[in-house]
Amino acid sequence: MSYNRFTLPLRYQLQALVRAKHALRAIAGQLGVHRTTIARELSRAVPYDAELAHQHAHDEQKRRHRLRIQESVWDGVSERLRLFHSPAQIAVRHELEGQDCPSVERIYQYVYAHPELAQYLRQGRSERRCRSLRRRAPLLRAGTGPGARHHRAARRDAHPETET
Repeated sequence: MSYNRFTLPLRYQLQALVRAKHALRAIAGQLGVHRTTIARELSRAVPYDAELAHQHAHDEQKRRHRLRIQESVWDGVSERLRLFHSPAQIAVRHELEGQDCPSVERIYQYVYAHPELAQYLRQGRSERRCRSLRRRAPLLRAGTGPGARHHRAARRDAHPETET
């Protein structure tokens, strides 16, 4: 099954079926989509209005679409990296100056995509460090682990009157 967005004519058809009080399953069968798709579409505007739902969907699509960052902005980011500014400093400085600037994460992605800039990072890594493989010390409960028996015996010998 291929993915298709709801078009405005399809939304008008949905609006007519909803006003005629058809069930979700019947509407889904008639429009050829899953009933959860109909439910999600109906939640865009309550009470359902085709034009308003279409506008909400269009706004959401624009919001989710990644903004293209101009080359001049990347030139400024590269220049500041060469001055050994961190990506966090660059993002804050651009924001304070009222300039468009990508997020700190996006700057790191740009640096890792351009290995010649990685030398200007403070850690000097040309690749992202894999965090999932980092070893962590196991958490031990009190009185467990190597030597715990010895410590318990030493405490018992130090305080013989509290022995049970």
